[in-house]
Amino acid sequence: MDGEPQRKISVYSKDTYNRVETVSVTNDQPNADQRVLQQTEKLSPIVNPQTHDVHTIVGNKIVDGKYVHTEKQEEQAMKEAYKETIEPMKH
Repeated sequence: MDGEPQRKISVYSKDTYNRVETVSVTNDQPNADQRVLQQTEKLSPIVNPQTHDVHTIVGNKIVDGKYVHTEKQEEQAMKEAYKETIEPMKH
C-alpha cells in the first residue's frame, strides 16, 4: 500500500422489469376456442434474473350475448448487483 491514500468505491445496481399483457377472444359458442392465447416464449430484457415471477389469470364472461375468454399475464423480474473496489486517490 505504499502509504498512498486509498478510496473505496461501492456500486449497487438493481434492474427491474414488469410486463402486464391481456388478450381476449370473443365467440358465439362457449368453449369454442380453448387454446392458450398468450405467447409462450417471451424474452425478458434481464439476463439471468434473481427473481422471476409469472402469474396468469383466466376468465370467461358473457358480453352482449357473446362469450368472451380473457387471459391476463403479469410478469416481474429483478436482478441486483453490489461491487466494491479499492483504488488510489486521484490528485
